[in-house]
Amino acid sequence: MEENPNNEKTNTEEIKMEAESAAKEVKEAVKNADIKKDVTATKGFISNFFKNPIQEIESVANSSKNQFLKIAIIVLVIWLVATFIGKVIDIFQSYSYVSNMYINFGTFLKTSVNNIFSVIKAVITPLLSLIVLSGIIYMMAKDKKKPFIQVATSIVIAKIPVVLATVVSLLEIFGNQVYKITSPFSSFCSMISTVLLYFTIKALYRENEDNNFIKKFAIIIGIFYIVRFIISFFGIYI
Repeated sequence: MEENPNNEKTNTEEIKMEAESAAKEVKEAVKNADIKKDVTATKGFISNFFKNPIQEIESVANSSKNQFLKIAIIVLVIWLVATFIGKVIDIFQSYSYVSNMYINFGTFLKTSVNNIFSVIKAVITPLLSLIVLSGIIYMMAKDKKKPFIQVATSIVIAKIPVVLATVVSLLEIFGNQVYKITSPFSSFCSMISTVLLYFTIKALYRENEDNNFIKKFAIIIGIFYIVRFIISFFGIYI
């Protein structure tokens, strides 16, 4: 069966419009930010989130598209900053192993450039993961589509346990032995986040039956892992 070029054009235009709309929403949210007020609201939300995660997830998924946007932005910024700091710590710790070795200028320059790209890739990874997953969820929604920015906001909220694990992993600066605690904690948070992601997508799609939705969820995650595999060839592991 031949693909309809008009449908492809429509999808392309739709994605372009949603991307522009999302960028505009984020720009407006940042422009109108009240740091003290927004941070306080975020603290209150996260507190309620850990008490009633499913209820809060459904509130975000069924809210107006920008109601929780500032909270999502703050959570995302914390995630990116923690990732950045963690990668920088890794780099400095790796230097300690070669501190007594002779390194010429060429080797130093090459290592420095590689480290810069390593930090950039580390910070890009959460963003790329968010964009890819949100894009898949948005495109598969069909007649139940919600604005892309609302989908992305909901996914960020579902990733709060992962963000927490990223922040906690910074404790590894105090010694390698801390890794024995942070590693299983990170795995636990990742598992919890996957469960929350299930309920997030279910709420976004307005699905009530688990028997019907589990297949769709498996397809979404399957597509994500295929894209993840392709992106890994560029040295980025989302």
